[in-house]
Amino acid sequence: DNKVVYQLAFEDILYVQSWGNYIKIFLQNESMKIIRKTIKEMEDELPRQLFERVHKSYLVNKRHVKQLEANSLFISDQRLPIGKSYQARAKEQLLGK
Repeated sequence: DNKVVYQLAFEDILYVQSWGNYIKIFLQNESMKIIRKTIKEMEDELPRQLFERVHKSYLVNKRHVKQLEANSLFISDQRLPIGKSYQARAKEQLLGK
């Protein structure tokens, strides 16, 4: 971020959104960081036990998911989509079913 390096704790990350060849990282303190990395690269770097890919454009921190619906989930007041191809795995991973 403007040639500044930040160290982020996994638990501070709410979710990650793809933005072309960049990603937006949304944090608990309502701030956001933009970094040059693809969502696939980020998915490979984050621990699978904490983060789940729920859409082609979203990775979520499982611990921050408040509500799950058929095709969306809520983190804080933010509604995020769940892609059709991700629905079964998301339900299994987020609800333990």
